[in-house]
Amino acid sequence: ASEKVQIGGSGTTALKVVTNNSKLAVSLKTPTGQVVTATNATSAGVIMKKTTDPATNKTTFLFQIANNTASGNSAEWEVIVNNQTTNSPSTYDLTISDNSLVNSDPADSSLTPNETGDQNATLSLTVTETVAIGVTVPVLGAEVTATVTDPNGVVTVVDLIENPNAPGTYSGVIDNIDTPGTYEVTYEITGTDANGNPFDQIVTDEFTVPDPNATAPDNNPNLGTDKKYDINQSGDITPVQ
Repeated sequence: ASEKVQIGGSGTTALKVVTNNSKLAVSLKTPTGQVVTATNATSAGVIMKKTTDPATNKTTFLFQIANNTASGNSAEWEVIVNNQTTNSPSTYDLTISDNSLVNSDPADSSLTPNETGDQNATLSLTVTETVAIGVTVPVLGAEVTATVTDPNGVVTVVDLIENPNAPGTYSGVIDNIDTPGTYEVTYEITGTDANGNPFDQIVTDEFTVPDPNATAPDNNPNLGTDKKYDINQSGDITPVQ
């Protein structure tokens, strides 16, 4: 399903899609027909985020569009909703607001640009497959999601996008990781191996955000979120050397 919305060319506009179906996929298409992804969102003038509330089991997709037309005229954007659970229908709520409404809602404050002191981290997972002794190949075209649970139990789901310049490497950004402590990460990797066999694997990892009051401040801490995983080794995620 898709819905086309007319958005003014000045200021910022927020789109929010809320659903009870965690398998619902929501994407945004620009007036020029470009599908917004984590890789091209910045150049498209879009801030995007996906979160899941464990208390309500609701998944929220947030898109903030800034200055979407240089001329100041309105333009037509398309919200595309794909139900990946084919055996049952899904419902969702779509709301549109200007930036002042987004900023006044604490639940949506993550859409606004990071203020001084806010931290984010890039989760990167290089997925490979051992096809012979000493021979590995990248796993291409997989779907990779990272479910991150912060020290307070807040869950954020991040879709990792394959890097076109590094086949088999999938990455995405998680915002607002200011709470010191251990963040648990569950990666789900779905795709097809070198023999054409489908696979769906789940592997866990973690990273730690240091307490700035207990250690010397570091504006660019290495959180150890650059990892690799071999689907045929049935082992743990390991750091990229």
